[in-house]
Amino acid sequence: YNLFDPPASRDSMSSGWKTYSTYYAALMLSEVISNNGSTVVDLNTENSSTNASSTIAVYAIYDFSATTYGLSNSQVDTSLATRGKLILINYSNTTSTSFHVPAGISSLVGTRSLLAPHVNEESNISWAGQTVGETGDLQGDQVTEYVDCSGDDGCLLGVPGTGVVLALGDPNATW
Repeated sequence: YNLFDPPASRDSMSSGWKTYSTYYAALMLSEVISNNGSTVVDLNTENSSTNASSTIAVYAIYDFSATTYGLSNSQVDTSLATRGKLILINYSNTTSTSFHVPAGISSLVGTRSLLAPHVNEESNISWAGQTVGETGDLQGDQVTEYVDCSGDDGCLLGVPGTGVVLALGDPNATW
């Protein structure tokens, strides 16, 4: 389960880096978890935690403003965590899915997408518009798309089949 394999030569800037799908997931997770710690809650959308045939999952991320490292679970005051991110997962190989963000939750939502053509893809993967190049560096600009959720009906966030969207709420968001 390596994140990547370096090229055969001793020159780290030579081509031949092999990047695995787990590396892209790690890139995404580095933006999901707060420096001070986070709590992840499965929202069990459409019974996704118990339905083996479900093709979606949604997780709410609660971030702490003060560090929680070194504390046991019983010592962490979860009431100090703020809601600000959602992870929207679509496992389908073919069907896009829309997730509804209700009105009053957040007026503007930024989204970054982890995309692959199918769930078993090993190389044709991108995170927020970037891919890993032949020399192991990120290629392309990081893309954050913004969705206006200020209307009376909120908004819909689309997740293509096979994809994951990190939805970033504004600082005053209450997911």
